[in-house]
Amino acid sequence: MGTGVGLFVASITFFIKPLFEEFGWTRSEIAAASAVGFMSALTAPIMGTLVDRYGARRTAMVGVGVMLLGYAALASMTSWIWNYYLITLFLSIAGPAVGAMTFTKVVVGWFERNRGLIIGITMSGVSLVTIFTAPALQFVIAHWGWRAGYLFLGAVTVCIGLPILIAFLYEKPIPKAEIIEVPIEPVAEALSLRPALRDIRLWLLMLSAFAANIPIGGLALQLQPLLTDKGIDGHSAALMASVFGISVVASRLCAGLLLDRFWAPGVAFVTLALPAIGVLLLVGTGQSMAIVLVGVVMLGIAQGAEGDQVAFFVARIFDLRMYSRIFSLLMVCISASLGVGGILFGYTFDKTGNYDIVLYASSAAFVVAGICMLLLGRKSIYSRPTVQLSAG
Repeated sequence: MGTGVGLFVASITFFIKPLFEEFGWTRSEIAAASAVGFMSALTAPIMGTLVDRYGARRTAMVGVGVMLLGYAALASMTSWIWNYYLITLFLSIAGPAVGAMTFTKVVVGWFERNRGLIIGITMSGVSLVTIFTAPALQFVIAHWGWRAGYLFLGAVTVCIGLPILIAFLYEKPIPKAEIIEVPIEPVAEALSLRPALRDIRLWLLMLSAFAANIPIGGLALQLQPLLTDKGIDGHSAALMASVFGISVVASRLCAGLLLDRFWAPGVAFVTLALPAIGVLLLVGTGQSMAIVLVGVVMLGIAQGAEGDQVAFFVARIFDLRMYSRIFSLLMVCISASLGVGGILFGYTFDKTGNYDIVLYASSAAFVVAGICMLLLGRKSIYSRPTVQLSAG
């Protein structure tokens, strides 16, 4: 998972200034590419259906091939910015095939006890890879240019991601003893999305995901230039990106453990309240390196916990046979808000010369996301029993 679409998204921030220097693309123009790509989130429900129907392994294999083609295309871009937009769109359409929706479907099938922790470990893949690739990617770009940077990302996918996928990505087989023969009509009703769409908890999860991922998307895209604008050199900013990755991993593991043992909506609220404070530490200039570092760590807590919590609540509240399709609805909200966040941050900088206004708004968005989690209530802590149905 760490070398899939998440690595591409996490690495965008390293290319913003090099692309500006070569092509003159502004930060808002580059951020608009994320919106063009995230519009394809509307296809996520289709991808979810494909994962449910054809399996995670085959879907992920195709996704890896698409990612490699995309990196090769990015490395050969010209100054026509629509090259960048179309390639990003291409990658984003196939991105969910090698993203959280595909890989968490496998692990929630294998594990029921300590499911929150296992999801956290799985989702840590992107951050673990970023911890090591961020300084290396910065070095490659500094010495050989941004085109070599995209080829480096492709090499990481081939040398690390593909062998792991081939060796370990298998879904849990369903024992024959668990298969119950029922008529076709109940099967169709059981696999319908209508009950989920009538559940207020799904809409609260969607609103929380949308609100939280606006600042997450903006900061993920603009973190590197935001730090260097504060006078932090590129090398130190890359090291901060590694610290950010470490905080994401720690947050995912700790949040997963806490979700399994305490009131999950309360845990989710805390992990979203901390970054509401963290973004305020990045407002203005003149902060010490320590203050900036604390703010970055708090943002890592949000990014680490938020995605895990979505997967955890979907698995806990809804029928696992519908996992990929329901998760894909959340992916639409997450992807759309990531695109909105990228545009808002880039546009704010282009108009005001800093990110202060959007940072204040980001703090409010995190608070809204946390309140939505609290409103899930205690009913969200149960696991609906599921059985495999087959038409007789």
